[in-house]
Amino acid sequence: MPCICHRPDPLPRQGRGGLKAIALVALLVGCSSDPTDQTPEGAVELFLTAMRETAADPSAQARAYRLLARPARRALYARARRAGELAGRDFAPEAMLVAGRLRLRFRPGVRMRAEVNGTSGVVVLTGQDGRVARVPVVREEAGWRIVLDVPPIPAPADRRRDAGR
Repeated sequence: MPCICHRPDPLPRQGRGGLKAIALVALLVGCSSDPTDQTPEGAVELFLTAMRETAADPSAQARAYRLLARPARRALYARARRAGELAGRDFAPEAMLVAGRLRLRFRPGVRMRAEVNGTSGVVVLTGQDGRVARVPVVREEAGWRIVLDVPPIPAPADRRRDAGR
């Protein structure tokens, strides 16, 4: 009985070039798959897509919200609670992301590059006209998340004082 480790080569040498080409095509096709939040660039792309879709797709706000870093989600949750207290009804935290209001200062081109240092980084978007935007990201347990600076809510007394000006 022949040893399995000494099996004859199933492909002659001249047939290996075709296999390499097929493997290369499979690799390239695999690289063009849908973005995921497992890469900084994928998280940014998913977030931008979700924000663009919020006006037409109610579930897009929830998708965008889930892609935010924990501090931003907490801040939006606090804003939703405050809005609910003032309006007398409940608001979901993702409702604090204004539907259809994302306005990019430029149209992004195909260039998106991550600069990562450990669990944090920046995704650099380069537009077709050469303009650049930098999106901060952080790695959390579930994947890469967008760092969004949500200003603190002014205290109710501060708002009344500001309204009189």
